[in-house]
Amino acid sequence: MELLFDIARPPLFFNDVSKAIVYTTEEVPKWLKHNILRRLEQLGVDHACVDDLSKIDRRRAAIGDYCENVILIRKKGLDAQTLARAKEIRPERLIWILTENLAVNMVEFRKREVTVDGDRLPFTHLMPVEELKLLHYLGKHVSAPGVILEIGPHYGGSTVTLALGNRKNSSPAQIFTVDCLMHASFHRYMQEYGLEEEVSWFEMPSQELARSWASVSESHGGPAIRLLWVDGDHLYPGIKNDLVTFLPYVAEGGCVVLHDYVTAFPGVIQAAWEELYNNDAFEDFTVFRQMLFARKKGGSRVSGAKRLIQTSRPPNAPDIALKWLARHPLLQHKKIALFGGGRHTESLLNLAYEHYSEFAKTICCLIDDSDACCCSGRFPAPVRSLDSAINSEPDYIVISSYDHEPAILDQLQAKKRIRDKLVGIYTNDQFHRFLADQSSVKTLYSEEDFPALAVQ
Repeated sequence: MELLFDIARPPLFFNDVSKAIVYTTEEVPKWLKHNILRRLEQLGVDHACVDDLSKIDRRRAAIGDYCENVILIRKKGLDAQTLARAKEIRPERLIWILTENLAVNMVEFRKREVTVDGDRLPFTHLMPVEELKLLHYLGKHVSAPGVILEIGPHYGGSTVTLALGNRKNSSPAQIFTVDCLMHASFHRYMQEYGLEEEVSWFEMPSQELARSWASVSESHGGPAIRLLWVDGDHLYPGIKNDLVTFLPYVAEGGCVVLHDYVTAFPGVIQAAWEELYNNDAFEDFTVFRQMLFARKKGGSRVSGAKRLIQTSRPPNAPDIALKWLARHPLLQHKKIALFGGGRHTESLLNLAYEHYSEFAKTICCLIDDSDACCCSGRFPAPVRSLDSAINSEPDYIVISSYDHEPAILDQLQAKKRIRDKLVGIYTNDQFHRFLADQSSVKTLYSEEDFPALAVQ
């Protein structure tokens, strides 16, 4: 019987997994579970199977060493309850294997709390250390008038991080935070860190708070907003409504930060382009990890930030990338291979076959060595290995990856046969200029402008 993932080419993150807890949901057949466990053994992963994640604490003395990694085997996507229970174990990483489409995915957690500028930051689900440090940094340094508004705290880790930075601000602001449902850990954090007076929280839809925002915030320095942190509804209508409603309240010199500005959440990207990039009142755009940062014109800039013409990592914009590729003089009527089978490539192809049919016809294949290629069988262009694609002699190889483009380019530069055929997007100066011409992006910060973000 065929095993799920290729033992000869397992996902790279399994190199760091020696022990793991394995939890399988009931809808996965026993033969399939057994099949996967055999493959884990072949990969050298010592595992302890559990039938209830909520009972891990009772067995922690016996299986404590296994808790650094949690492997979930499910038929399809993760539900919020299972994800929350896995998070409570505090693993280093969470791996989930979806039997419906044979996909293997991983997300990094942090097992240990991190100290930044003397402040102990809490364990925060799905936010890397660098993103927490940026929130802390902005809470400490943004000096515009008004309050801090957070949309979507849920667990409360980002709320604590903002509050700890805000305590060190020369003029601390009241923090308002709103979510449809606060997790139990949010209330624990408020008590543990003594934030009951500094943070005003509202368990309701953000649009409900918006209707009374002026009156609710006025006594605390509002309705002006010095820092707007948006991590709530990721669907286009929801985040667009949040931006349309609250952006007018952002004070001059105030900052806006959106989370999950990645192709997995196209609604976030679309709303950001419509309401931020095309808004002449904002400037200094940059992308830091999965966060989009912008500042309202006027006032003073964030302490320690320099003005740059461009950044080495411009915003993730597959629609603009495709428009640039379709107009690129070198690529006209050429045979093109796209390197990458991830979400960015999927977005490019969806747009290409729908709106740029002539360019789509020039795509001869997709290059991806992963068994979990999300584009396989979904588009006319076949998926091939790198060696097979090179043998088909494309005129150009376009690197279609937002997160890994520099690493891929470095890897492929070593192959002399294709060195002159490589075309990058987000590392390409021509694309930077095209991107600026397509929007109001004039000035960008770089990651180096935030010296406090160095990993400790």
